[in-house]
Amino acid sequence: MSSTNRAVSSTGTKLILTGPTGVAGAATLSAAHSSPSITHITTLSRRSPSLTGSKLDPILIPSSSYPEGFDTVPPSLLDQLKDHQSCVWAMGVARYQFASNPDASKITYDYTLTFAKAFASLGSRSDPFRFIYVSGDLVNQSTTEGSNEALNVKAKTEKALRQLEMENDGFQAVFVRPGIIDPTSEHTPQMPWGRRYGLMSLAATLRYVKPDATISGEDLGRVCVELASGKMWEERDEQGAIQNAKLRQMAHTIMQSGM
Repeated sequence: MSSTNRAVSSTGTKLILTGPTGVAGAATLSAAHSSPSITHITTLSRRSPSLTGSKLDPILIPSSSYPEGFDTVPPSLLDQLKDHQSCVWAMGVARYQFASNPDASKITYDYTLTFAKAFASLGSRSDPFRFIYVSGDLVNQSTTEGSNEALNVKAKTEKALRQLEMENDGFQAVFVRPGIIDPTSEHTPQMPWGRRYGLMSLAATLRYVKPDATISGEDLGRVCVELASGKMWEERDEQGAIQNAKLRQMAHTIMQSGM
């Protein structure tokens, strides 16, 4: 795995973001939108995010322009993204929904790898493309045949992204593994009531019982933006991942330093 981080551009970073209407994606979108280091955000999603702004460019997939959805990356779409330097891939299927979604494995593994391979062509040896994959706690690349299908598929996805990095000098990947994400105040009203109540109640309980198992959406968003900007990549562990406790520490450092 390459240890060379992409140089931080003095003109800022153009970011690709998937899953902007989910808990992790919405948190990243909010942080990126308010960050001066992110100059442009292109979202790829089925629905447009509620947040709007001059530096936000939503692309709907599937649409009349891209009817095949995330199954392929048409040359016209890649051409639109050719001047982007990084991607936060926050699209996925929640662990509790995995068993009931017949497309869960396809969404988690196939879509991710299809787009990551295409994005690898946007980087170079001296300026590799940064791919930040939002994975999850308890994922371990040494365990891809366990009893939990969601963890297995995410581990398989991480391993494939690591292999892509090792085979391509123009691509770098990092896997953020958040625990229970406490949604941002901006995203909370957009959530279905049952999901909102359940997630916020669980996060509130764990904050006191097991704080290292939770992370605020604001903190997760801050870290993803720093990584997208080419900073703090040295925090990756031997699997190329950043665990929840480390994510919390990094967010604290960002806040303390005013990064």
